[in-house]
Amino acid sequence: MTGLGCQIGGFLHGYATQYPFRLISHPKKDIKSLEKILKAKNIPGLAFHRKSSFNTITQKKHEGLYITITDYNAWRPTELSFHLMQLACLWDPQNPFLHAENLKQTLFNKHVGSDAWYKAITESGGRVDVTAFIAQWQHDAKNFQNWSKQYWLY
Repeated sequence: MTGLGCQIGGFLHGYATQYPFRLISHPKKDIKSLEKILKAKNIPGLAFHRKSSFNTITQKKHEGLYITITDYNAWRPTELSFHLMQLACLWDPQNPFLHAENLKQTLFNKHVGSDAWYKAITESGGRVDVTAFIAQWQHDAKNFQNWSKQYWLY
């Protein structure tokens, strides 16, 4: 749930700590500010709590926001990444996604399922409407699921 937003967007996601992919931070924001920003987004099924861990690579204490899944029925695993990418664009005037290498762009699009998000984030940057994108993405997924039912074996 943190990979796409962290890989190119500059977020750290607890790699080499006891909470990999669950302890996020950003070098341009203090933990208190990041916590306030993410909590204000009201991402369904998630809660954020400040936590410290030891990084085995840097040999330093790593502070971040520990992500807790509070409601598996409401949780949409990719949604957090979309918000992290939008925030990365707000905090980096160069838009880190504009200059992603072709390999990263290809992997990025495979993870999302199309190039729609990549186009949105590179064209609109920090102004991209994450909520509207997710609503459209869910609508398209439901339409595909309904169409594909004719081929389901069980």
